[in-house]
Amino acid sequence: MMDCKRALELMPAAVDGELAIPEALDIEQHLETCAACSRTHAAQRLLRERLQAHATRHRAPAALVESVERLLDPRRRFRWPSWQPQALRRHIPSFAAAVALGFAIGLVLLRQPMVERVQDAVVASHVRALMASRAVDVDSDDRHVVKPWFGGRLDYSPQVIDLRASGFPLAGARLDYIDGRPVAALVYHRRQHIIDVYEWPAQRTSNEFQGTRQGYHLIHWADAGLAYWVVSDLEPGELNDFARMLRTRDAR
Repeated sequence: MMDCKRALELMPAAVDGELAIPEALDIEQHLETCAACSRTHAAQRLLRERLQAHATRHRAPAALVESVERLLDPRRRFRWPSWQPQALRRHIPSFAAAVALGFAIGLVLLRQPMVERVQDAVVASHVRALMASRAVDVDSDDRHVVKPWFGGRLDYSPQVIDLRASGFPLAGARLDYIDGRPVAALVYHRRQHIIDVYEWPAQRTSNEFQGTRQGYHLIHWADAGLAYWVVSDLEPGELNDFARMLRTRDAR
């Protein structure tokens, strides 16, 4: 019998119709008996449909396009030397420089879309929870209830901070799926606003980020092996206060 952890790992492939028949049947049976995974599956299908219909396409910066066009200029096109060792040695530095340039261009092209993809995924997850009225899977304001709930559902232990005394009570938590893996989503309240805090393992310290995407405010940092993403429609000043208190308590 398939468990939730395995079902969440296979969920993207199931949504794209890429599973082999035995696994497709197993996950279908699991979805019939697991309400949480069934909601996640429905949300991922909805997200896939919306991305296909409305995803933003990004053009390469003009400076990058100009640089590549210069490299592809037929007048400067590389001509293979006659197959002689001395001639080959003369062209090795140029070839190495071209490889290094290509690698650098690849990093520029891949890095930014990856960061933007995570930002979009975090916002999409937050919006899905609001639309589906499924803010939490475990409904509790007690961190000693919420933290153990993740046991067996994730391969890491998320930090659960109690900020009730500061005016940001914990409402509960849920499992979600961000950047190709199951993650912890902690849910806090501030008056009528919902604040989602996503946590997952970070192999290295990433650049901090603060900004607005699709009308929602985002704050990101990494600390002690975990990446944190905070998202809400709460006023930026109050959201900054929340993130600062969360970081301070976590550090302690």
